[in-house]
Amino acid sequence: LPHDSLKQWRWVRLEGGDDYSVHPWIMGTQEECGEADEPLIALPSGWFQVKDAGGNTGWHVAVAPGECDEDGWQYAIDLYVTASLYSSNPALCHCRRRMW
Repeated sequence: LPHDSLKQWRWVRLEGGDDYSVHPWIMGTQEECGEADEPLIALPSGWFQVKDAGGNTGWHVAVAPGECDEDGWQYAIDLYVTASLYSSNPALCHCRRRMW
């Protein structure tokens, strides 16, 4: 919705525990980010992704605080900052989130 401001972006971060913002390392337009299956993040010079135990690099879903479905998603009526307002049930919810 127009009043959602930065929450309209697909990939946002929870900044300081009280507000969502576009990640400072995001690359691409809002439309390109909306079409992406993984966050479009450009690492700063000198940074690199660490390989996991299987030798893979890339994004991995992290365990979020509170209830999650089997894919790590949490659902709510709006994009809240309070974890207790999310559940693993998508019924009647308009937003979903998961940690990467």
